[in-house]
Amino acid sequence: SIFYSKFGAIFLLILDFILTSFAIFLISLLPNLPIVHKASQKKLKYRFFEMFLTIKRTLKNNNINSFIFLCAIFGTSTLITANSFQPIMKIVKIPIYIFGTVYFVNYLFRSIGGLFANSFEKKFNLSQLSCITYTFFAVSLFLLSISSINLNKSLTMIAILISCIAIALEVMFNTVSVSYIHKQIFFKRI
Repeated sequence: SIFYSKFGAIFLLILDFILTSFAIFLISLLPNLPIVHKASQKKLKYRFFEMFLTIKRTLKNNNINSFIFLCAIFGTSTLITANSFQPIMKIVKIPIYIFGTVYFVNYLFRSIGGLFANSFEKKFNLSQLSCITYTFFAVSLFLLSISSINLNKSLTMIAILISCIAIALEVMFNTVSVSYIHKQIFFKRI
């Protein structure tokens, strides 16, 4: 809300679009690795040792660091988008009590995105999933911008619904990315 009051909703939507675009660009720089299955369970002492080795290797690996940075950008983009719903609804003069419903739908879609992340990972690779996510974000941000300029309530609600879907896709993308990071770290250990 501080950024909204200082810079306005349109600026935040443009910033969101730039961050999402940059995240997609970073994806194109990352390699594809084969899937490696986990070894059997180890003793607790060895697991802690292995965890510290994993942290050390993660900090030294530029590809993994890029992926972590990418997840942070997508997460920031999601927060900016979700936090712009109420100010945009206020600009368009949609009753604020509807925001509770929008908030619920947003988190419902996020939950569904997390639930189906594994099945999306099997059907789409990271590049495809990033393109789908990016398309939904671009369309939703464009519609949110247009609706806040034209003060169209119906278009605003459609844009918010598409944004909720884009946020759900972002949750899927981040979940798949974290899984990919884990596989990459494990692959480097073998």
